[in-house]
Amino acid sequence: MNFPACLILVNLLWLMGKVTPAVIVEAPTTGDYCFTTDPIREQVRRFFSKTAYQFIRGHENIIPDSDCLPERFWLLSRHGTRLTPAKDTKILREKLPEIQKEILENYARDPKNSELCAEDLHLLEAWKWDTNVTEDQSEYLSQQGWEDLRGIAKYFQQQFPQRFPRKYSEEKFFFRHTNKQRTEASFQAFAEGLFGSYANVKTAPIPDKDTLLRPYDFSEEWQEQKKEIYQEGSEYMKFRKSPEFLNVLASVSKRGGYRDVQAAEKVELIFKACTYEQAWRIHEPSSWCSLFTPDDVKVLEYLHDLEEYYLSGSGSELNKLLPLELLDNFLNHFINESEPRVVAFFAHSTIIELFLTTMGLAEDEMDLRADNYEEMKNRKWRTSLLAPFAGNLAVVGFTCKPQSKNHLMFILNEKVLSVVN
Repeated sequence: MNFPACLILVNLLWLMGKVTPAVIVEAPTTGDYCFTTDPIREQVRRFFSKTAYQFIRGHENIIPDSDCLPERFWLLSRHGTRLTPAKDTKILREKLPEIQKEILENYARDPKNSELCAEDLHLLEAWKWDTNVTEDQSEYLSQQGWEDLRGIAKYFQQQFPQRFPRKYSEEKFFFRHTNKQRTEASFQAFAEGLFGSYANVKTAPIPDKDTLLRPYDFSEEWQEQKKEIYQEGSEYMKFRKSPEFLNVLASVSKRGGYRDVQAAEKVELIFKACTYEQAWRIHEPSSWCSLFTPDDVKVLEYLHDLEEYYLSGSGSELNKLLPLELLDNFLNHFINESEPRVVAFFAHSTIIELFLTTMGLAEDEMDLRADNYEEMKNRKWRTSLLAPFAGNLAVVGFTCKPQSKNHLMFILNEKVLSVVN
């Protein structure tokens, strides 16, 4: 039995503004904060689109109605944790040892003015740049990213074994990725998780003009919109001058033992090191994250959410129009009864956010602005939870016996958002 277009559209309208991502549990913040010994480290779940998947995945056990069978499956997944872009790799490799030396000298000169606990200071002292991260592997999928995608595949196979047999069939499965190494490798990891190997698993060809998964690359209007975000007067740029952001610069500078407030570019470089290193090695505390308190990270998360809100969220009506080709693909998949019954796309955070925006998910009643940080602390638009590394939206179509209704199940990062009839 198929899913009529009118039913699906009604479901989407019902979903608009109705789904709220899980609220992050807050950890207490004190003036003597120690990252190394903090058993919660809730800020690692607030690293916007650089958040590691394992920190936010729902891993929810799904128990379908006994009268229903999962007949169709559609997945839009972001690539897993990646390495840094070449430019960032070079800067981080060159500048971080200098900053490390400065901070250690600051504390050696004036140990009584210590803001870092002894454990955090020792962690920073032991830090070394990972020599495996090089410019020639710019933005490649990391080992953690590979494991994340394998795990996602196994999760869905466990939840819906009827739809995910362990033997590959070209007729039953459709896979497609973009022209980047990180999305191709993410597909390979996903296929390996399902079938034990990706060697004989086929993918659809990538067109020269990929308007399905990278429509923003071919929209001059969107490219202009992107430029405006970084111009004076934008909400993003205004927040960079706000008391909240300036307080973060002062806080990080003080924890680094500096007598003067350090430049925003320097603090953001440290934060970049923190977010990437924590995503690469999720079980080890990052040395650089110790310079940020949980409150600092909340502000930096909001800064990046502001950026993404106007880039790919509800801050622009244009953003709702860009993924219409992908929306059409989604609708057609559930209208049709033909094979393949499993469709999976591997792409980037921008298209994930754009698609969620088009569907009306995570839409707040109030716009994110530079002057309403406090009011938006419980916002729905939180990219840490929406589009982290390996972030994914899965939709499962169930066909049911006459006494039950056919329905769609929306699953975001392994957490059921809603079941709609």
